[in-house]
Amino acid sequence: MQKTLLIISLLFLLPRLSFAEEPYILFDKSTYWFFVKDGEKVLFRTMAGYGLPGYHPKEKRGDFLTPEGVYQIVSLKPSEQYVYFAEVNYPNLNDLALSYFGGKITFEDLKNYLENVKADSRVKRTLGNSIGIHGGGSFRRQGGKMDFNWTQGCIALDNDDLKRVLPYLKPGTKVYIINSSNSLFELVRKLAYPKMVKPLDFWEGGLYLNKDQTTRLSLTIREEAYGKRRLVYEEWVGGRLIKRVASGVDGRLPLTLEYKLKEELIKYIHTLVDPYPDRVIEAWK
Repeated sequence: MQKTLLIISLLFLLPRLSFAEEPYILFDKSTYWFFVKDGEKVLFRTMAGYGLPGYHPKEKRGDFLTPEGVYQIVSLKPSEQYVYFAEVNYPNLNDLALSYFGGKITFEDLKNYLENVKADSRVKRTLGNSIGIHGGGSFRRQGGKMDFNWTQGCIALDNDDLKRVLPYLKPGTKVYIINSSNSLFELVRKLAYPKMVKPLDFWEGGLYLNKDQTTRLSLTIREEAYGKRRLVYEEWVGGRLIKRVASGVDGRLPLTLEYKLKEELIKYIHTLVDPYPDRVIEAWK
């Protein structure tokens, strides 16, 4: 059973990345910019709408918020209302782990969802589903103003823009959704891959980021139920640790370093690697 859960859980993670990448989507909720990128090169950009504004990602069904994290497109279908609908794999393993940490779903809920994502489980009733990219307009007119926050949690493009990016909205395409106005800890919290979770106790996760062929950045976090947060930044060059900085109990690094790492995290987001490919979900009980 443990091996089965391990294999299934890895399906929720993006595969290890090389430096020869396929085009990907990057959407920043803070700026409303929607990018199609190939590595660091911008292939296309436009403004896009989404759900309710604010600093929080989607956490439950019906909150009208747009999720944040690392996703991939799982299906592309025509839509009478929105021209096309490209669904992403929300909730992903990060969403599930954080919900389990918060006591919103049980271990059985988590296990059942990992075993059969298509099942009509309590996870969908708790966290929601059917999140994706569609047409219908980047904004709606409300009281003579442009309202970019009109969807129920999806990302919305103008129909012409949707048709232009349609070749990239194929199953398997990576979709990174961020809010660049958040703190570094909050950015990492939603982009991180979970390592260990104990409900109503603590949550640990992290990520690797490849700046080039020899330089790797490591960002790991720990969040405890009573509010303590910790973030550790490491830089490795040629397999050697050359720098390590740990936050205080508030999860914050020195301000200048925070800004630098936020810029690098967004710039090299397409190189994210899962540091914990051998995790065993059963250990989360």
